[in-house]
Amino acid sequence: MGLFLHLLVVNLIAEAFTDGKQAMRRMYPTRTDGDMISYWTEGGTCELDAAATEVNRTNHH
Repeated sequence: MGLFLHLLVVNLIAEAFTDGKQAMRRMYPTRTDGDMISYWTEGGTCELDAAATEVNRTNHH
């Protein structure tokens, strides 16, 4: 159950990143998706950063 909840949270975060990336792209058009995720998770955990990156890659590519 813990893993399912973790994946659900990561997926919600990844969706928020997608919305955030679209907004950020207008302000920072030269940033890549990977840089964008790093920007948003700066000060966060590396694990979360990696998980969000992985979910984003799976869902949107």
